[in-house]
Amino acid sequence: MAIEEEKKNRAIELGVTQTGRPVSFSIDEPTHIAIQGMTRSGKSATTYYFLSELAGHRGVEIHFLDITTLLAAPFNEVGASGLSATGTRDADQYLTVLETLLKRMNSRIDELSALKRDKIQSFSPAYPLQVVVIEELPSLVCWLEDEDKVSGRKPAERNTPRFISMLRQLLAQGLKVGVMCLLIAQRFDAAVISGPARSNLGLRICLRVDDRDAVAMLFSDATSNHVDAIVSAPPGCGFLSSPTQRLAKVRLNYREYADYRSRVEACVHPNIDEHATRAQSR
Repeated sequence: MAIEEEKKNRAIELGVTQTGRPVSFSIDEPTHIAIQGMTRSGKSATTYYFLSELAGHRGVEIHFLDITTLLAAPFNEVGASGLSATGTRDADQYLTVLETLLKRMNSRIDELSALKRDKIQSFSPAYPLQVVVIEELPSLVCWLEDEDKVSGRKPAERNTPRFISMLRQLLAQGLKVGVMCLLIAQRFDAAVISGPARSNLGLRICLRVDDRDAVAMLFSDATSNHVDAIVSAPPGCGFLSSPTQRLAKVRLNYREYADYRSRVEACVHPNIDEHATRAQSR
C-alpha cells in the first residue's frame, strides 16, 4: 500500500477525458511530451500547470531552451532550473545546453551495461529525471536558421542542423536513461519533428489550432470529426493520446502565469503562502 501511495504521489494529473476518466503523467514512467496549440488555446496555461507541479517533485531536474524567456523565468529567478538557454542574444547557448545533455545521456547509457539493465525507471535527487523543456520549438529553429544566414556560416558550421540532430538523438535514446523532452509549439513542423522523431512522442496534446493539417502532425489516426472538434475547441480543451490512453477529448488542468510563478517559488521556499496556487480546472 505504501508503494502504491508513493507512486500515486509521483503522478501529475493532467485533466479528464470527456467520459470523466483522469489522465496523468507518471514521473516513474516518463515519456516525451508534445503540446500544440494556437494563441489563446490554453497551451501556455496547461504548460504552466504541468511544470509547476513537476517542480514540486524531488528527483526531477528541469532544463530550459526558451526563446521567449517567460516560461523559464520563474525557475531561473529562484535557482530552480538546471541548464538554461533563453532569449535571442546568443545562439550558441542553445547548442551548449543540448551538447551537455547529450553527454549526460550517453554517460548514463554507458552505465547501463555495468548495471546489467536495459533502462532506468527509478529516479531520485542523486539520479534525477532530466526534463528538457523546449518552448516554441519551430520559432526557435527558424531563429537559429536566420542567425546562421546572418552570421554567414558555412554549411558544416551551421547551428541549426546540429541543434535538430542533437534533439533527435535525445528523442531516440533519452527515455531509457531518464532524459525526457517536453516540446511546445503553436504548430509543429515536419521538417523538425520528422516521422522517426515524431514516433518517439508518447504523450501528445493538441489544443485549438487554425490549421487542420497541424492535427494530423500529432494524430495520424484523427478523423474529420476529431479535426472539427479541435479547430473549434474552447480554451483548455482539446485531444490527447498517450501510451495508456487512446485518442480522446480532454479538459486539461491549468494555471495562470502569476500562480505559476508563485507555485514554482513555493516549491523552492515552502513557507510561501500558496493559497492561490492550487490547480484549477476548466
